[in-house]
Amino acid sequence: MERSGGKKAKVAVARKIAVIMHRMWLNGTDFRWSEKSVSV
Repeated sequence: MERSGGKKAKVAVARKIAVIMHRMWLNGTDFRWSEKSVSV
């Protein structure tokens, strides 16, 4: 592994999560752990 490879991977994952969370915030959707619908 290169020196900066691990750091770049962490930033990439953090960015991906941030983009998903931002879209969820704009759409007003709720987070679901899985595709199965859970009745509470």
